[in-house]
Amino acid sequence: MAKLFSLAALALLLVLADAETYRKTVTVTEINDDMGVSEECQGQVSMQKMSHCEMYLKMQMQSPYGGGRMVLLPSEQEHKQECCKQMSQMDEKCRCDAVNMVVDQMMRRRMMSEEVQKMMEMARKLPGMCMLKPETCQVGRLWF
Repeated sequence: MAKLFSLAALALLLVLADAETYRKTVTVTEINDDMGVSEECQGQVSMQKMSHCEMYLKMQMQSPYGGGRMVLLPSEQEHKQECCKQMSQMDEKCRCDAVNMVVDQMMRRRMMSEEVQKMMEMARKLPGMCMLKPETCQVGRLWF
């Protein structure tokens, strides 16, 4: 009877240890996710490829007119054109991942709440500004 109990206890320990190992593996996979970029888009999306979009958003946010002006400064126009070019070279399904990566990078700089709302609204509309699909993205999924 004691041997049976010992075998049952050993089997239970092995099952629990195996379950704990599986749980840790899943956790590591979640943590290593590249800023919310889906695996199929990781080759197309990088901060280097989205640098003009980030610069365009920064310049729009720093504008005394609050962004969204009809007439852009030459440097703003250049960043906007390059941003659109960068996004047009991506698959449609990867564009929102790219926009969210830019938002994530900018959020790490600890902006004030009104700046965050302004930046997120502009970022949400980036693809549409470039006449690309989808016209809008859900942004801030990593922060809210």
